[in-house]
Amino acid sequence: MSKEQPESAISRRSFLSAGVAAASGAVALTTNVSGQTVPSIGGSGKSAGLKYRAFVRHGTTGSIELLTMRQITGRQVLVRNQAASCTYGDVGAVLGTGGNFNRPTIVGNGSVGIVEEVGPEVQAVRVGDRVIVAVTPQCGRCDYCLRGLAGLCQAVDVPLAEIAETADGTPVIQFGWAGGKGGLAEYTVVYEELVIPVFTDLPPEQLAFLIFLGAHGYASVANNAPPTPGADVVVFGAGPTGLSAIQAARLHGAARIIAVEPIPARREMAMKVGATHVVDPNEDSANLVERLRALCRIRNDRPLAGGRGLDPNFGTRSDGPSLIVEAVGADSPDFPPKIAGPDPKGLLPLQQMWDLCPPGGHIMTQGTGYPRNSRISVPASEWADGGKSKHSMNSSGVHSHHDIPLLIKMVENKHYEVASLISGTYRLEHVKDCYQAIADRSVIAVSVVFT
Repeated sequence: MSKEQPESAISRRSFLSAGVAAASGAVALTTNVSGQTVPSIGGSGKSAGLKYRAFVRHGTTGSIELLTMRQITGRQVLVRNQAASCTYGDVGAVLGTGGNFNRPTIVGNGSVGIVEEVGPEVQAVRVGDRVIVAVTPQCGRCDYCLRGLAGLCQAVDVPLAEIAETADGTPVIQFGWAGGKGGLAEYTVVYEELVIPVFTDLPPEQLAFLIFLGAHGYASVANNAPPTPGADVVVFGAGPTGLSAIQAARLHGAARIIAVEPIPARREMAMKVGATHVVDPNEDSANLVERLRALCRIRNDRPLAGGRGLDPNFGTRSDGPSLIVEAVGADSPDFPPKIAGPDPKGLLPLQQMWDLCPPGGHIMTQGTGYPRNSRISVPASEWADGGKSKHSMNSSGVHSHHDIPLLIKMVENKHYEVASLISGTYRLEHVKDCYQAIADRSVIAVSVVFT
């Protein structure tokens, strides 16, 4: 793996100039990762027949294939990708353990790129815009969006679109909800509810981090039960999502931010981006809850003087964090990490979070991959009357069209760190190496780049 140099900054004016040139009949040229010249087709209305490369999964195997684009229509947007967001959730799909795909499917989640063509019904973006293709849509019109719950936007129900064909004419779809995204391709076609115009010169790999890992980690703290200044926050997992949650806790003024993480390099990074304490869950795992509770202990034990004494329901001290964020999930049994936590299934951390949470505290979970029908134990008295609040929002409850531009602004003004979290970038032809590194947990964040 080698760290690619970020592309040179491109101004908003140059984007618009390119769009004007295309609209006037000129055809701009760009170079793909093979060194081939690819026409920039913005405004020409000729997406049909465009040849491009994509990582396609069919059956139980995946490979890079040359596809032929179909004509876009309706609310579809054609984006020439600059970089793709790469996450642990796609490891199986890329490396071959993610089940049997009965249709050729372009794999990948969100991406960042340039709008090359828009369908006749598109209103939000223009040819030449630099955009982020989000993981979660935000239509702004469904019941959930209108109630401030954009993470549950009903635009996810858009059917998968057949956007291209293989060499033998077989239709190709893209992976994911909201019509599919397929970020591991030189071009992607998505519905406009997923597309966010961004006006920034940040390099593609930094924007790619914000799409999923950054936005979801931030939302897990900011959008559900944000801590008040001076609060204590515990984050289980200091991978890229957890590191983003740590930064969000810092931005909200948390006094103590405790990262629970087995990998030393990630504990070190947690301290650099805002954690005040780090704890290895593999050390004295049986007493982890008490160790964390002790770190959150309030020295004032006089309730009538602003302190905290015994819990009247259970007769024990009610010390603990105001917010607990889960950023662990379960390890894939096919790709065990080089340094694992005490429970690869991820159930022990969930149990520890519940036990650690004091009355009045909040737990935010977002992990995936837990074994079907697995259980943790919750006392009925605590469930019914324990004062603990459990939040489980799709994609952490991220409001993509609001949160991602906000994060971009914070990165630009150096309030939120991204550059040091990016371990490197890969070209499309090395996509399996990219995801193997993610599976091994030998990197923090990586992306596939096309420019």
